[in-house]
Amino acid sequence: MEAIKTVALNTTNIQSNIRLFLDKKGLNSDQTRRAYERDIEEFFIFSKNKAVSGLLESDVSFSPQDVDKYLVHLSEKGTASSTINRKVVSVRSLMRYLDRLDGYDINLSAFDTGSVKGAQNSYGVLTYEETEMMASRVLSHRNGQMKAALIRLAVVTSFRLDSLLRLTKTDFMNQRGVWTVTTVGKGGERDTKAIRDELYEEIRMIMMFKEDDEPIFKLSPGTALNMVKGLSEEMGVPKERNITFHSLKKAGVTEVWVQTGYDAMKTKKQGAHKNFSTTERYIENNEDFSQSQSLLIGKEIDLSMLDGLSKDELLEFINGMNRSVKMQIKNEIKKKGMA
Repeated sequence: MEAIKTVALNTTNIQSNIRLFLDKKGLNSDQTRRAYERDIEEFFIFSKNKAVSGLLESDVSFSPQDVDKYLVHLSEKGTASSTINRKVVSVRSLMRYLDRLDGYDINLSAFDTGSVKGAQNSYGVLTYEETEMMASRVLSHRNGQMKAALIRLAVVTSFRLDSLLRLTKTDFMNQRGVWTVTTVGKGGERDTKAIRDELYEEIRMIMMFKEDDEPIFKLSPGTALNMVKGLSEEMGVPKERNITFHSLKKAGVTEVWVQTGYDAMKTKKQGAHKNFSTTERYIENNEDFSQSQSLLIGKEIDLSMLDGLSKDELLEFINGMNRSVKMQIKNEIKKKGMA
């Protein structure tokens, strides 16, 4: 009788061990689990050009230089110090967990980075006009129509990049004659935004031949980030402004802030923020100090140069001003019941 052969289970399967680590992190909070999962996925995509689902046991071997390259990458991308250090903690925790198991060659000292200093300033703010210029310029690039639609949708919805890249046909609905798009954003919260018909038509042209469950925007996160960086350089935007893809979201939030006459609740809702203190970080860098009220103290405003202008000349002058000033004029007219 032939002896029965036994096959040992692969107890060092990297995917299952990472999944077990994440499940353990999720015992107290599903939100914590998702945060660790995002940080770990991002680290392996950068360092090994692999998603967690494609890792081998040998892919967890890192030198101090490997980790330092990742830290430099995060800093150059404009990531805040607190976020960099959180990401390092996530990856370090995983490595310590795997080091307790058999079958892994891990150099834990490579992850002893200490506190890391990241970007001094948060992501910069783009004006609405600048985002439209980006959308126009990118049309001449490869997949220009798709990229232009992505830029415009990012501004109008203020969705995060990862949410935008997950959108499918089924996320768009016509509700009582208005097109809406819904995503599940940070913290697992559903976020629905209305979009204009012309923007939906622009997106519809891209997703016309897509399957219902297929992502509309066939772009990697890296491509999207590099797109905004490249367009900023083309437009001559100073590097000190620290413009990234996240600046498109800030542009949308800031535009709502101005359009609504500085309505805190509506602006907070646009950014899908739980607290207005978070929203304030999006709009504070866009404050126009040249219009500060303190500059008007004791100063007489001379508007005599407007006396000789015709109505058409005055309207042409107002239309040539920036959006913030035009919205301020509009809101003042409404307040005084003149409209």
